[in-house]
Amino acid sequence: MLESRDDGRGDFSVAISREVVARLSEMTRLGLTEAEIDDLAGEVSGILAHVDRIQRLDTSTVSGSVADRPRGCATREDRVSNGLRGEDVLANAPESHDGFFVVPAVFGE
Repeated sequence: MLESRDDGRGDFSVAISREVVARLSEMTRLGLTEAEIDDLAGEVSGILAHVDRIQRLDTSTVSGSVADRPRGCATREDRVSNGLRGEDVLANAPESHDGFFVVPAVFGE
């Protein structure tokens, strides 16, 4: 669970529980150790607190910037094509069967 606490100065600390990190690790099959779960919970909490501070910045006097982009928009004309043949796509697959990609099972292991 995410937890937000006011520190009394108008700043909030945002924390993610180690239980959430452990569950995400399990769901994504990351195989994190207990120490890694603890470390990651602290790191993510720090990132969330930093994002919270950034969101509080007053940007009302800052104009949008596109200075790093050239004027105009680089586009290309859309073209209709027949796409790729299934055999060509599957030729690059590590494994295929009956015209489909073969991938490791995700559920029900």
